[in-house]
Amino acid sequence: MSYHHLNFEDRTALMLESRKEGFSARKFAELIKRHPSTIYRELKRNSINDVYQARYASDNTFARRRRGHRKLKIDSILWKFIVEAIRCLWSPQQIAKRLKTFPDLDQTMNVSHTTIYSTIRALPKGELKKDLLSCLRHENKKRKANGEPKKDSILQDIKTIHERPAEVQERKIPGHWEADLIKGKDNKSSIATLIERNTRLCILATLPDAKAESVRKALTEALKYLPAELRKTLTYDRGREMSEHKILEEDLGIDVYFCDPHSPWQKGTCENMNGLIRQYLPKGIDLNQADQHYLNQVAMSLNTRPRKALDWLTPLEKFAQLVDYHMAFETVRVFYVLTSHVHGHRSTFYAVLQVNISELQLKPCALILPLHQVMLPRYRAVYFVQ
Repeated sequence: MSYHHLNFEDRTALMLESRKEGFSARKFAELIKRHPSTIYRELKRNSINDVYQARYASDNTFARRRRGHRKLKIDSILWKFIVEAIRCLWSPQQIAKRLKTFPDLDQTMNVSHTTIYSTIRALPKGELKKDLLSCLRHENKKRKANGEPKKDSILQDIKTIHERPAEVQERKIPGHWEADLIKGKDNKSSIATLIERNTRLCILATLPDAKAESVRKALTEALKYLPAELRKTLTYDRGREMSEHKILEEDLGIDVYFCDPHSPWQKGTCENMNGLIRQYLPKGIDLNQADQHYLNQVAMSLNTRPRKALDWLTPLEKFAQLVDYHMAFETVRVFYVLTSHVHGHRSTFYAVLQVNISELQLKPCALILPLHQVMLPRYRAVYFVQ
Protein backbone atom coordinates (compact mmCIF):
# COMPACT_ATOMS: atom_id res chain seq x y z
CA MET A 1 0.00 0.00 0.00
CA SER A 2 1.12 3.57 -0.68
CA TYR A 3 1.25 6.36 1.90
CA HIS A 4 1.19 9.10 -0.78
CA HIS A 5 -1.02 12.14 -0.24
CA LEU A 6 -4.39 12.31 -1.93
CA ASN A 7 -4.81 14.68 -4.87
CA PHE A 8 -7.99 16.50 -5.87
CA GLU A 9 -9.08 13.71 -8.22
CA ASP A 10 -8.74 11.17 -5.40
CA ARG A 11 -10.75 13.41 -3.09
CA THR A 12 -13.49 13.90 -5.67
CA ALA A 13 -13.79 10.14 -6.15
CA LEU A 14 -13.88 9.67 -2.38
CA MET A 15 -16.64 12.26 -2.06
CA LEU A 16 -18.80 10.51 -4.65
CA GLU A 17 -18.15 6.98 -3.36
CA SER A 18 -18.68 7.90 0.31
CA ARG A 19 -22.23 9.00 -0.45
CA LYS A 20 -23.19 5.63 -1.89
CA GLU A 21 -24.99 3.06 0.22
CA GLY A 22 -22.69 0.35 1.56
CA PHE A 23 -19.54 2.46 1.16
CA SER A 24 -16.39 0.87 2.64
CA ALA A 25 -13.37 3.06 3.33
CA ARG A 26 -11.09 0.01 3.34
CA LYS A 27 -12.30 -1.18 -0.08
CA PHE A 28 -11.93 2.34 -1.49
CA ALA A 29 -8.36 2.46 -0.17
CA GLU A 30 -7.58 -0.79 -2.01
CA LEU A 31 -9.15 0.62 -5.17
CA ILE A 32 -6.91 3.71 -5.31
CA LYS A 33 -3.91 1.89 -3.75
CA ARG A 34 -3.72 3.91 -0.56
CA HIS A 35 -3.40 2.78 3.02
CA PRO A 36 -6.79 2.48 4.81
CA SER A 37 -5.64 4.81 7.60
CA THR A 38 -5.18 7.55 4.97
CA ILE A 39 -8.83 7.30 3.98
CA TYR A 40 -10.12 7.09 7.56
CA ARG A 41 -8.07 10.15 8.52
CA GLU A 42 -9.23 12.04 5.44
CA LEU A 43 -12.89 11.40 6.24
CA LYS A 44 -12.46 12.36 9.88
CA ARG A 45 -10.63 15.61 9.13
CA ASN A 46 -12.72 16.93 6.29
CA SER A 47 -16.34 16.00 6.85
CA ILE A 48 -19.02 18.59 7.59
CA ASN A 49 -22.02 17.12 9.41
CA ASP A 50 -20.63 13.66 8.58
CA VAL A 51 -20.59 14.46 4.85
CA TYR A 52 -17.17 14.48 3.16
CA GLN A 53 -16.39 17.55 0.98
CA ALA A 54 -13.57 17.34 -1.58
CA ARG A 55 -13.08 21.11 -2.04
CA TYR A 56 -13.11 21.71 1.70
CA ALA A 57 -10.52 18.94 2.13
CA SER A 58 -8.19 20.41 -0.50
CA ASP A 59 -8.39 23.90 0.99
CA ASN A 60 -7.69 22.54 4.47
CA THR A 61 -4.68 20.57 3.25
CA PHE A 62 -3.21 23.63 1.55
CA ALA A 63 -3.70 25.72 4.69
CA ARG A 64 -2.08 23.06 6.90
CA ARG A 65 0.95 22.85 4.65
CA ARG A 66 1.44 26.60 4.77
CA ARG A 67 1.18 26.63 8.56
CA GLY A 68 3.44 23.62 8.92
CA HIS A 69 6.51 25.48 7.68
CA ARG A 70 6.08 28.41 10.04
CA LYS A 71 8.74 28.56 12.74
CA LEU A 72 8.30 29.90 16.24
CA LYS A 73 10.11 33.23 16.31
CA ILE A 74 11.84 33.90 19.61
CA ASP A 75 11.24 37.64 19.32
CA SER A 76 7.45 37.27 18.95
CA ILE A 77 4.81 37.98 21.58
CA LEU A 78 3.76 34.33 21.28
CA TRP A 79 7.23 33.19 22.35
CA LYS A 80 7.18 35.62 25.27
CA PHE A 81 3.89 34.13 26.42
CA ILE A 82 5.25 30.59 26.04
CA VAL A 83 8.34 31.41 28.11
CA GLU A 84 6.27 32.87 30.94
CA ALA A 85 3.78 29.99 30.83
CA ILE A 86 6.58 27.43 31.06
CA ARG A 87 8.03 29.33 34.01
CA CYS A 88 4.61 28.94 35.61
CA LEU A 89 5.14 25.18 35.01
CA TRP A 90 2.61 24.77 32.19
CA SER A 91 3.62 21.94 29.88
CA PRO A 92 4.06 22.62 26.14
CA GLN A 93 0.94 20.55 25.46
CA GLN A 94 -1.08 22.60 27.96
CA ILE A 95 0.10 25.81 26.27
CA ALA A 96 -0.68 24.63 22.74
CA LYS A 97 -4.10 23.24 23.58
CA ARG A 98 -5.06 26.26 25.69
CA LEU A 99 -4.35 28.61 22.77
CA LYS A 100 -6.65 26.55 20.56
CA THR A 101 -9.57 27.14 22.95
CA PHE A 102 -9.66 30.82 21.94
CA PRO A 103 -11.22 31.03 18.44
CA ASP A 104 -10.68 34.79 18.22
CA LEU A 105 -6.91 34.36 18.00
CA ASP A 106 -5.47 34.49 14.49
CA GLN A 107 -3.57 31.50 13.08
CA THR A 108 -0.17 33.04 13.86
CA MET A 109 -0.91 32.48 17.56
CA ASN A 110 -1.35 28.71 17.12
CA VAL A 111 1.61 26.42 17.73
CA SER A 112 2.03 22.70 18.38
CA HIS A 113 3.62 21.32 21.52
CA THR A 114 6.30 19.59 19.44
CA THR A 115 7.29 22.96 17.98
CA ILE A 116 7.62 24.37 21.49
CA TYR A 117 9.84 21.46 22.56
CA SER A 118 11.95 21.77 19.40
CA THR A 119 12.39 25.52 19.85
CA ILE A 120 13.50 25.12 23.46
CA ARG A 121 16.02 22.41 22.61
CA ALA A 122 17.35 24.47 19.69
CA LEU A 123 18.13 27.45 21.92
CA PRO A 124 21.84 28.22 22.38
CA LYS A 125 23.37 27.18 25.68
CA GLY A 126 22.67 29.75 28.36
CA GLU A 127 20.51 30.67 31.32
CA LEU A 128 17.25 30.86 29.30
CA LYS A 129 17.56 27.32 27.94
CA LYS A 130 18.64 25.98 31.33
CA ASP A 131 15.74 27.75 33.04
CA LEU A 132 13.11 26.48 30.60
CA LEU A 133 14.38 22.90 30.63
CA SER A 134 14.33 22.87 34.42
CA CYS A 135 10.64 23.83 34.33
CA LEU A 136 9.63 20.93 32.10
CA ARG A 137 8.26 18.23 34.34
CA HIS A 138 9.90 15.15 32.80
CA GLU A 139 12.99 16.73 31.28
CA ASN A 140 16.14 14.78 32.20
CA LYS A 141 14.35 13.00 35.05
CA LYS A 142 15.27 9.43 35.96
CA ARG A 143 13.05 6.90 37.63
CA LYS A 144 14.16 5.47 40.95
CA ALA A 145 13.61 1.92 42.12
CA ASN A 146 10.75 1.45 44.54
CA GLY A 147 11.62 0.84 48.16
CA GLU A 148 10.29 -1.86 50.42
CA PRO A 149 6.50 -1.87 50.79
CA LYS A 150 5.09 -0.55 54.02
CA LYS A 151 3.53 -2.90 56.49
CA ASP A 152 -0.23 -2.88 56.69
CA SER A 153 -1.64 -0.47 59.23
CA ILE A 154 -4.49 -1.44 61.51
CA LEU A 155 -7.70 0.39 60.61
CA GLN A 156 -10.96 -0.69 62.14
CA ASP A 157 -14.51 -0.60 60.81
CA ILE A 158 -13.60 0.71 57.37
CA LYS A 159 -15.47 0.91 54.07
CA THR A 160 -13.40 -0.35 51.15
CA ILE A 161 -13.21 1.19 47.71
CA HIS A 162 -15.32 -1.69 46.40
CA GLU A 163 -18.27 -0.35 48.42
CA ARG A 164 -17.91 3.11 46.93
CA PRO A 165 -20.82 4.38 44.76
CA ALA A 166 -20.38 3.88 41.02
CA GLU A 167 -20.77 7.63 40.41
CA VAL A 168 -17.38 8.21 42.04
CA GLN A 169 -15.57 6.18 39.40
CA GLU A 170 -17.50 7.86 36.58
CA ARG A 171 -16.35 11.39 37.60
CA LYS A 172 -19.57 12.89 36.23
CA ILE A 173 -20.80 14.19 39.59
CA PRO A 174 -18.63 16.53 41.70
CA GLY A 175 -18.03 16.26 45.42
CA HIS A 176 -15.83 13.15 45.49
CA TRP A 177 -12.31 13.68 46.82
CA GLU A 178 -9.05 11.80 47.09
CA ALA A 179 -6.46 12.58 49.77
CA ASP A 180 -2.91 11.66 50.67
CA LEU A 181 0.18 12.82 52.55
CA ILE A 182 3.39 14.04 50.95
CA LYS A 183 6.45 13.32 53.08
CA GLY A 184 9.51 15.51 53.53
CA LYS A 185 13.12 14.74 54.35
CA ASP A 186 13.56 11.53 56.37
CA ASN A 187 9.75 11.32 56.69
CA LYS A 188 9.92 13.89 59.48
CA SER A 189 7.56 16.43 57.88
CA SER A 190 4.31 16.15 55.92
CA ILE A 191 1.61 18.07 54.09
CA ALA A 192 -1.91 16.91 53.28
CA THR A 193 -3.13 16.93 49.68
CA LEU A 194 -6.75 16.79 48.52
CA ILE A 195 -8.07 16.67 44.96
CA GLU A 196 -11.64 16.71 43.69
CA ARG A 197 -12.10 13.97 41.08
CA ASN A 198 -14.50 15.81 38.77
CA THR A 199 -12.82 19.23 38.54
CA ARG A 200 -9.24 18.24 39.57
CA LEU A 201 -9.25 21.12 42.06
CA CYS A 202 -6.53 20.60 44.67
CA ILE A 203 -6.20 21.83 48.25
CA LEU A 204 -2.96 21.67 50.27
CA ALA A 205 -2.72 21.85 54.05
CA THR A 206 0.17 22.07 56.50
CA LEU A 207 0.56 19.46 59.22
CA PRO A 208 2.42 19.78 62.55
CA ASP A 209 2.97 16.01 62.36
CA ALA A 210 1.54 12.92 60.67
CA LYS A 211 -0.52 11.76 63.63
CA ALA A 212 -4.15 10.79 63.09
CA GLU A 213 -5.56 13.72 65.05
CA SER A 214 -3.50 16.27 63.11
CA VAL A 215 -4.49 14.78 59.77
CA ARG A 216 -8.17 14.69 60.70
CA LYS A 217 -8.14 18.34 61.82
CA ALA A 218 -6.34 19.46 58.65
CA LEU A 219 -8.76 17.65 56.33
CA THR A 220 -11.74 18.97 58.28
CA GLU A 221 -10.45 22.54 58.10
CA ALA A 222 -9.82 22.22 54.36
CA LEU A 223 -13.28 20.89 53.47
CA LYS A 224 -15.66 22.37 56.02
CA TYR A 225 -16.27 25.59 54.06
CA LEU A 226 -17.54 23.75 51.00
CA PRO A 227 -21.26 23.17 50.43
CA ALA A 228 -22.36 19.71 51.60
CA GLU A 229 -23.08 18.62 48.01
CA LEU A 230 -19.42 19.22 47.16
CA ARG A 231 -18.02 16.95 49.91
CA LYS A 232 -19.69 13.58 49.52
CA THR A 233 -16.88 11.02 49.66
CA LEU A 234 -13.17 10.85 50.43
CA THR A 235 -10.87 8.06 49.20
CA TYR A 236 -7.65 7.33 51.08
CA ASP A 237 -5.01 4.59 51.31
CA ARG A 238 -4.45 2.29 54.29
CA GLY A 239 -2.21 4.74 56.16
CA ARG A 240 -2.55 4.63 59.94
CA GLU A 241 -2.87 8.43 59.98
CA MET A 242 -6.51 7.93 58.96
CA SER A 243 -7.43 5.94 62.06
CA GLU A 244 -9.80 8.77 63.10
CA HIS A 245 -11.83 8.42 59.91
CA LYS A 246 -15.06 7.88 61.84
CA ILE A 247 -14.73 11.26 63.57
CA LEU A 248 -13.96 12.86 60.20
CA GLU A 249 -17.13 11.35 58.74
CA GLU A 250 -19.23 12.72 61.59
CA ASP A 251 -17.69 16.20 61.49
CA LEU A 252 -18.05 16.66 57.72
CA GLY A 253 -20.97 14.39 56.87
CA ILE A 254 -18.72 12.63 54.39
CA ASP A 255 -18.16 8.94 53.60
CA VAL A 256 -14.54 7.76 53.77
CA TYR A 257 -13.45 4.80 51.62
CA PHE A 258 -10.11 3.00 51.69
CA CYS A 259 -8.04 1.56 48.84
CA ASP A 260 -6.80 -2.01 48.86
CA PRO A 261 -3.38 -2.52 50.50
CA HIS A 262 -0.44 -1.47 48.29
CA SER A 263 -2.79 -0.17 45.56
CA PRO A 264 -1.97 3.53 45.06
CA TRP A 265 -3.39 3.42 41.51
CA GLN A 266 -6.86 3.18 43.03
CA LYS A 267 -6.52 6.87 43.86
CA GLY A 268 -4.52 7.73 40.78
CA THR A 269 -5.84 11.30 40.52
CA CYS A 270 -4.21 12.18 43.83
CA GLU A 271 -1.01 10.30 42.99
CA ASN A 272 -0.69 12.25 39.74
CA MET A 273 -1.30 15.52 41.59
CA ASN A 274 1.42 14.64 44.08
CA GLY A 275 3.82 14.39 41.17
CA LEU A 276 2.87 17.90 40.05
CA ILE A 277 3.28 19.23 43.59
CA ARG A 278 6.82 17.83 43.64
CA GLN A 279 7.72 20.44 41.02
CA TYR A 280 7.36 22.99 43.80
CA LEU A 281 8.25 20.83 46.80
CA PRO A 282 10.88 18.33 45.60
CA LYS A 283 11.73 15.20 47.52
CA GLY A 284 14.34 15.53 50.23
CA ILE A 285 13.36 18.95 51.57
CA ASP A 286 11.97 19.84 54.97
CA LEU A 287 8.27 20.49 54.37
CA ASN A 288 7.98 22.35 57.67
CA GLN A 289 9.55 25.29 55.84
CA ALA A 290 6.40 25.60 53.69
CA ASP A 291 3.74 27.56 55.57
CA GLN A 292 0.05 27.62 54.64
CA HIS A 293 0.43 30.84 52.65
CA TYR A 294 3.08 29.21 50.48
CA LEU A 295 0.96 26.08 50.01
CA ASN A 296 -2.02 28.23 49.00
CA GLN A 297 0.07 29.78 46.25
CA VAL A 298 1.28 26.37 45.07
CA ALA A 299 -2.33 25.18 44.95
CA MET A 300 -3.37 28.30 43.05
CA SER A 301 -0.63 27.71 40.50
CA LEU A 302 -1.77 24.10 39.98
CA ASN A 303 -5.44 25.04 39.88
CA THR A 304 -4.82 27.54 37.10
CA ARG A 305 -3.09 25.16 34.72
CA PRO A 306 -5.27 24.01 31.80
CA ARG A 307 -5.92 20.26 31.86
CA LYS A 308 -6.43 17.84 29.00
CA ALA A 309 -9.02 15.95 31.06
CA LEU A 310 -11.06 19.18 31.34
CA ASP A 311 -10.91 20.05 27.61
CA TRP A 312 -8.14 22.52 28.48
CA LEU A 313 -10.11 24.41 31.08
CA THR A 314 -8.39 24.98 34.41
CA PRO A 315 -9.59 23.26 37.61
CA LEU A 316 -10.65 26.64 39.00
CA GLU A 317 -12.68 27.46 35.91
CA LYS A 318 -14.39 24.08 36.17
CA PHE A 319 -14.93 24.44 39.91
CA ALA A 320 -16.23 27.99 39.53
CA GLN A 321 -19.12 26.54 37.53
CA LEU A 322 -20.17 24.63 40.64
CA VAL A 323 -19.94 27.25 43.37
CA ASP A 324 -20.02 31.02 43.61
CA TYR A 325 -16.32 31.48 44.04
CA HIS A 326 -16.59 35.18 44.73
CA MET A 327 -18.95 34.55 47.64
CA ALA A 328 -17.11 31.56 49.10
CA PHE A 329 -13.54 32.75 48.85
CA GLU A 330 -13.71 36.52 48.18
CA THR A 331 -11.73 36.27 44.99
CA VAL A 332 -10.94 38.48 42.05
CA ARG A 333 -10.16 37.36 38.52
CA VAL A 334 -6.67 37.64 37.11
CA PHE A 335 -6.09 37.73 33.39
CA TYR A 336 -3.00 37.22 31.27
CA VAL A 337 -3.44 39.67 28.40
CA LEU A 338 -1.90 38.64 25.09
CA THR A 339 -2.51 40.99 22.16
CA SER A 340 -1.65 40.86 18.50
CA HIS A 341 -2.31 43.19 15.57
CA VAL A 342 -3.26 41.71 12.22
CA HIS A 343 -4.49 43.87 9.35
CA GLY A 344 -5.24 46.66 11.79
CA HIS A 345 -7.34 44.46 14.09
CA ARG A 346 -6.39 43.81 17.71
CA SER A 347 -6.85 40.30 19.12
CA THR A 348 -6.80 39.74 22.87
CA PHE A 349 -6.19 36.48 24.74
CA TYR A 350 -7.19 35.99 28.37
CA ALA A 351 -6.03 33.24 30.74
CA VAL A 352 -8.27 33.35 33.78
CA LEU A 353 -7.02 32.85 37.33
CA GLN A 354 -8.79 33.17 40.65
CA VAL A 355 -6.93 34.98 43.43
CA ASN A 356 -7.78 35.28 47.13
CA ILE A 357 -8.22 38.94 48.00
CA SER A 358 -7.22 38.49 51.63
CA GLU A 359 -3.84 37.15 50.53
CA LEU A 360 -3.32 39.99 48.09
CA GLN A 361 -4.55 42.61 50.55
CA LEU A 362 -6.43 44.24 47.66
CA LYS A 363 -9.89 45.55 47.02
CA PRO A 364 -11.91 44.06 44.15
CA CYS A 365 -11.43 47.24 42.15
CA ALA A 366 -7.63 46.81 41.98
CA LEU A 367 -6.37 47.56 38.50
CA ILE A 368 -2.88 46.21 37.89
CA LEU A 369 -0.73 43.74 39.81
CA PRO A 370 2.23 41.69 38.53
CA LEU A 371 1.68 37.97 39.02
CA HIS A 372 4.97 37.48 40.89
CA GLN A 373 3.32 39.16 43.88
CA VAL A 374 0.70 36.44 44.17
CA MET A 375 2.56 33.35 42.96
CA LEU A 376 5.93 31.81 43.73
CA PRO A 377 8.59 34.50 43.13
CA ARG A 378 10.51 32.34 40.67
CA TYR A 379 7.62 31.98 38.27
CA ARG A 380 7.12 35.56 37.23
CA ALA A 381 4.78 36.61 34.42
CA VAL A 382 2.94 39.67 33.16
CA TYR A 383 -0.53 38.97 34.46
CA PHE A 384 -2.97 41.66 35.46
CA VAL A 385 -5.83 41.92 37.90
CA GLN A 386 -9.16 43.11 36.53
